[in-house]
Amino acid sequence: MKDMSVAEKPKPQIPVLTSLRFFAAAAIVCFHGLGFLIANPNSSLALGVSFFFVLSGFILTYANDNAGRAVGRFYLGRVARIWPIHVVTLLASVPILQINQVDPAMFMANLLLVHAWYPSGASVFSFNGVAWSLSIEAVFYLMFPLLVRIKRIELVFVGSLALALLGIAFVSQYPLVMPAANPYAPNWLNFVLQNPITRLPEFLIGMIAARRFAQRPMMLSTGAATCVEVASLAFLAIFIMSSPLNFNWYPARTPQALSQWIQQCGGLFNFALLIFVLASSSGYVSRLLSWKPLVLLGEISFCTYMVHLLILRFAARQYTMSAFSVTAAVIVIYLSSYILWRFVERPCRKAIVSIRQNKCQSAFNFDPRSASNFDPLEPPVRAVALAPSELAGVAGAMQEFR
Repeated sequence: MKDMSVAEKPKPQIPVLTSLRFFAAAAIVCFHGLGFLIANPNSSLALGVSFFFVLSGFILTYANDNAGRAVGRFYLGRVARIWPIHVVTLLASVPILQINQVDPAMFMANLLLVHAWYPSGASVFSFNGVAWSLSIEAVFYLMFPLLVRIKRIELVFVGSLALALLGIAFVSQYPLVMPAANPYAPNWLNFVLQNPITRLPEFLIGMIAARRFAQRPMMLSTGAATCVEVASLAFLAIFIMSSPLNFNWYPARTPQALSQWIQQCGGLFNFALLIFVLASSSGYVSRLLSWKPLVLLGEISFCTYMVHLLILRFAARQYTMSAFSVTAAVIVIYLSSYILWRFVERPCRKAIVSIRQNKCQSAFNFDPRSASNFDPLEPPVRAVALAPSELAGVAGAMQEFR
């Protein structure tokens, strides 16, 4: 076991993965925005959530190879990353959605991010509906310090996939209880799409891709790497266009619960391949995606995801939803995202992480940008070689960066 008093070197940054977050969040915004205009928007746009689960497994594994030994710092980093914006949007949802009677138990379940563990639509989508994915991520975070210590994570993936499919096969025997009939009754749809058991394979395939990337990153010429990048994008496009729910014959030959899971979660291999390929950043596609404006939009994508549905629902209460009003709402979404990222997310994360960092720095000379405090949704700084005389100035600059 390594000495915990020795700081881990920060990993090289991967800005292309940050910009990909923008596209994933934008797809989800489009999905919900179109939902106010047409009856059945293309549900393939909701695949952005699946991408986030795979990316989370990849980046956490890539950056937190010491999380099994620095559990406290890892958990504090995760709380600092997601909880401030979650609390702000949870509180904002009460007046925005005009919730007259707040159920204390349901509010606490949301606050603690356990509300999606019970497969009921009224629980999963309560308050800020998109926060269900954070509830799933919370399970992954709790498991990660144990998972990262397992050498044969592929076996865990196979087991989790088998468990998910068995669970889907079991619940598909029962009729779907629609929310109008009994909103608090469990139903198979929420189990299939919004449950840690059925979404864990996505996180694990991201972990596998990260380990393969660490062992043997793609080393190709620019032209060859560009061809591979385009091919990985093509494979993803083929999956999206051949989505099971886009073909009338597919559900008839497959249980509906399984077809729903394939449509929303079946792209996990495509996402893992895309992340692995683009993470090498050696082709023209990855260079294009490393454009600074795209990276900035990726930086604010978590805030975008958390506020977009609240703003759309508020707009729907105030105005007749049209293409113009939805477009205006999207503009407000991105402006609000930047403000929240700049004045809430970053300062709160810095303040929370500094609680533990100050203790670690004084006791162990701990590097505040070490892997265990790495943000899974932001690229780390590049590792550089510094002379001892430069350390003081760099430490101050890094603290200001945080």
